[in-house]
Amino acid sequence: TAARLWQRVLAGGGAAAGFARWGLAPGARADLLVLDLNDAALRGMPADHLLDAVVFAAPARPFRDVMVAGQWRLQAGVAPTSSAIAARFDAAMQALWSGGA
Repeated sequence: TAARLWQRVLAGGGAAAGFARWGLAPGARADLLVLDLNDAALRGMPADHLLDAVVFAAPARPFRDVMVAGQWRLQAGVAPTSSAIAARFDAAMQALWSGGA
């Protein structure tokens, strides 16, 4: 099950990544995923099957919030830098379609 895989990751992942502290412990790096329980893939899912649903059944990753190394990268489904990313993407697409570089 996904829970068993998760326990294995917790047991060896921190050491493999070179972190002295790992998991939900004081001084450990703050990496968090907050599920959107209103996502269609998770709606009505019993709590004891949520991890299995996310890992094995969700067609997309139903994360509402994401924190990496103590910094929010996604909040309420929106990346803080999404408008800057969209502007760079638009510029790149315009350059591609106009033949410019």
